[in-house]
Amino acid sequence: MANESNVECTDRLRRQGKWEEASRYKDEVKRCLREGGKTKREANDLAWEAMHEKCPAVRPETDELLGRLMAVRYPPRGQDSVDDKEL
Repeated sequence: MANESNVECTDRLRRQGKWEEASRYKDEVKRCLREGGKTKREANDLAWEAMHEKCPAVRPETDELLGRLMAVRYPPRGQDSVDDKEL
């Protein structure tokens, strides 16, 4: 899978409903790295790398399908669900 920017990763994880968990993981890795003597920048860069490894990007088709499934499971406000014909 092609490399994914941090912004793209964040957006994907939000769509998948996994951002909060992934963000906590990244923050914990960063905290441990800082305690281990890494600079703020080094810790941040390494924490993002760790999160990319833990939550790797998926093929665009898979990401689109996951987005549709999340819309069915957690419809946007004002919508009861997505019509099955749209899937």
